[in-house]
Amino acid sequence: MRRFVDKYVKACLSCAYYKHTSGKKQCKLNTIEKVPIPFHTLHIDHVGPFETSRKGNKYLLVMVDAFTKFTIVEPVKDQKTRHTEKVLLNLMYLFGVPTRIISDRGTSFTSKRFATLCRTYGIRHVLNAVATPRANGQVERYNKTIIDALATSAAGQDPRDWDTQVKKVQSAINTMHNKSIDTTPMKALIGCDTKTMAEGTILNAFLFTVS
Repeated sequence: MRRFVDKYVKACLSCAYYKHTSGKKQCKLNTIEKVPIPFHTLHIDHVGPFETSRKGNKYLLVMVDAFTKFTIVEPVKDQKTRHTEKVLLNLMYLFGVPTRIISDRGTSFTSKRFATLCRTYGIRHVLNAVATPRANGQVERYNKTIIDALATSAAGQDPRDWDTQVKKVQSAINTMHNKSIDTTPMKALIGCDTKTMAEGTILNAFLFTVS
């Protein structure tokens, strides 16, 4: 039975990622200048859908700081702007208002409500060109890593409890060495490393280094 559940969870989570990326074309990208300020530029994206959890969550909202690579992963019920706005406001209370947000053209990010949010806080919103998801590659690369780690963490559990493992995965990402910055996102952000809340099974999913 456990073997069946493990396979089911991994298949479910993996399908969510491949549905998210399938059919996307790779195109030449415009380089976005790097600014050495934490949370100056924020990459944001949705991943899913997953099986609806007991708490009603079906997607992940992933936000990656372009400079430190510090990552916030939040389970959300849907891709409506109101949920995106709530998560983004909580991030802004912690780390300040980003100067720039980069996203795809999902309805959550192209709505009038999201435009009003950006205008209210003076945020420049950069939308990817159609069919060029790699323009937001900063967060796209993390999505596969998150799915792999989440599948490992949730294996053996009820598939409807996948969202209980999300913060452990977030902790692992932020405390693992990132070769693109040659340190951990946590240390890049606060100046020192901290103990991780992630378990060994999750850390094993990060045997390769996120770039």
